[in-house]
Amino acid sequence: MGSTGTKESTYTKQELANTLEDWQTHYFSEMRAIDRGEWDAWKDGYSPEDVKRIEKDYKILTQFLKNQPKYEGEVERGLAFGDKEELDDFLKANKVGSIITSDSIESWTTKRGEGSE
Repeated sequence: MGSTGTKESTYTKQELANTLEDWQTHYFSEMRAIDRGEWDAWKDGYSPEDVKRIEKDYKILTQFLKNQPKYEGEVERGLAFGDKEELDDFLKANKVGSIITSDSIESWTTKRGEGSE
């Protein structure tokens, strides 16, 4: 077993903690660029050390997420739109069951209405 308690983990708990901090505070956009296949266009603006760190963080983060238990059920997320036209555009582009990607850190809940207070 890896040091995080799963068969497949190749990182320590401290490496995971550092990666999560980097993802949340420094390299979120960069890791999303890797995820979207756009990293080659981005990485020229970074030092070789930063490129290595970002790519390592991405590998740790994706391995961590892959090892998480799958949730069975429905989740809720509140959305805000500037006007009805933005809402209509969103609804046209995102049918029930479609996969929605986001370039922001989000929170989701299993409790309908939570967060609307």
